[in-house]
Amino acid sequence: GTLVSLKEQLESENIKLESSEPAGAQDQVIVNSLVIENLDMAHESMMDWMRNFQRVDLGGDANANMEYLQGELDNISMIKQQVEDAIAAAEETLGD
Repeated sequence: GTLVSLKEQLESENIKLESSEPAGAQDQVIVNSLVIENLDMAHESMMDWMRNFQRVDLGGDANANMEYLQGELDNISMIKQQVEDAIAAAEETLGD
């Protein structure tokens, strides 16, 4: 929910900036758009991981299961960092 909320706040700010003419408004719109893109990529990475995660067969090969789960732990750890970085950038951009 945080990713979506931050994206909505940035999009709202862009709408306000685009309807005004303060100095630097267009630059801020570009920055906001890049941060929105990062939020979208982080969200999509998380959703892709969730869609593709497969439960292990508890009756199957324990070593293969552990190898698979370790790989998934590595994948989700990278996604977690991507999400945290995107949130931090959005909060910094919004001045939160």
